[in-house]
Amino acid sequence: MSELGGRTLAVVLSARSRLRRDWNDDGTEVDNDLPHISALSLHEAVLDVFAEEGYHWASAQVVHSCIPDTEQHDGFYESFVLADRASAPGRLEQLEVVFQMNVVGAVIHVRRAAPDVLSWDTKPRSRRFSAARHEVVQGDWRPRVRRVLEELVLLEALRGYDRPLLNLNA
Repeated sequence: MSELGGRTLAVVLSARSRLRRDWNDDGTEVDNDLPHISALSLHEAVLDVFAEEGYHWASAQVVHSCIPDTEQHDGFYESFVLADRASAPGRLEQLEVVFQMNVVGAVIHVRRAAPDVLSWDTKPRSRRFSAARHEVVQGDWRPRVRRVLEELVLLEALRGYDRPLLNLNA
């Protein structure tokens, strides 16, 4: 996707057309189009709730990798970095919100953003919730988003201990 809520995501996609007379001809470039691909309504609905909570889009990328220990049909996932504009105490400065799409909708993983860390296993621990496509119209993700934000604050409080005091992934 290249747009979210009508705003560009700074992702440049292009389609190039060439005209050839036969297979041996290198062809002549005819056109270079920049398609605009909007986010799925599921992405927009969930990210709108994060925006209501003070976390707004900062960057996005498609990561060609798999999330360990999950059922993943595609070899990629979509990752959004959200920045905290509320700047209240006890909040994370940046979040990474990952959409792992499936046949029903998506599993949404949320964690403290660590843009320089590439491997899923070495990134900060995440919390997750599910969102189905049929919930876009009548679904309310606000309680789920607030729950994961509260759980992330707890994870941050536990960060630095050699062993976890609570099993928050259960």
